[in-house]
Amino acid sequence: MRIWIYIGATLNVCAAVYTGQTIFTKAPSEPDRLASPYEAEREAARRELLAQGPAAFEKLVPLLDSKNYQQRKIAAEIVAAIATGQHADDLAKLLAKFPDAPEVTLPLLEATTRLCGQKAIPPIRALLTAPNAQIRAAAVAALVKLGDTSSADAIAGLLKDDYCEARRVAANALAKLQAREQADKIYEALQNERMPSAKIEMIAALCNLRHAPAGLYLINILRDEDSPLFLPTVHALAAMHTDRARDAL
Repeated sequence: MRIWIYIGATLNVCAAVYTGQTIFTKAPSEPDRLASPYEAEREAARRELLAQGPAAFEKLVPLLDSKNYQQRKIAAEIVAAIATGQHADDLAKLLAKFPDAPEVTLPLLEATTRLCGQKAIPPIRALLTAPNAQIRAAAVAALVKLGDTSSADAIAGLLKDDYCEARRVAANALAKLQAREQADKIYEALQNERMPSAKIEMIAALCNLRHAPAGLYLINILRDEDSPLFLPTVHALAAMHTDRARDAL
């Protein structure tokens, strides 16, 4: 029996050599393993690349444009984690390349905000018009984190965004930046808004900006005690400290 097994194995080797097949294949590299269909294999490759630190940056950047979703997503997460100050310029340039790929842009956006400081403002501001709504909303949050009051007007433009989360985040951002000159735009957006979550954020923003003209509109909301806006409006009016608001309460 052993003889026949030996003969069979020998014939297989000879056949492989004759047809030009390779018996021993090279193990895939860590970047290639990020595209594996097996989660365990991808996570093992992630750990190995993270362990390499900044040295892995250059070989991961080309993967950001990979056709494989998992490969580009994990590559972006690793790039964001291992990037250092010396990669700041590269990160700022990469932000503009993937305006419709949040799985790539969002990790890069976090790293750019962290490492580039004020230099990150122009490329991040450009993302306010990105085709992907999730990226637009994230760009607003990043600009607030950087304290960029010069972008208030551009942020106010998102109060009319088709994406509810972008409108909500924009209102919150304008309040945090104390952009009082944008209060009228928030008030106008509030009157046209249909989504309760966005309305609540706009009400809070007007409260924080002490926008007196909004007082009458908020008082009218109190007529419907069953409205999801009732309690947020009560809190907003209480914080406004105006005679009209006190009388309404």
